[in-house]
Amino acid sequence: MTQSRGRPTRWCSSGCKAAGEAEIRRLGTILAKFEEGRAVDALNGHTDQRRAEVIADLSGRLDRLYGVEVQEVAADE
Repeated sequence: MTQSRGRPTRWCSSGCKAAGEAEIRRLGTILAKFEEGRAVDALNGHTDQRRAEVIADLSGRLDRLYGVEVQEVAADE
């Protein structure tokens, strides 16, 4: 898959391309809200493990849509 300006440029069809780009926009918006919430929590001296897990999951999903190879991290590290 080739990339141009961070977006995938090769899809199996125009329908897949439209759906993929819509999912990228949706996940990006949700990720931004979770990251903003994490920043507010940090300012208030709070940490939320669940929020960090959701951010990691959303980032991984976006990476896959962008075509970035994701390296798995062992659970004991």
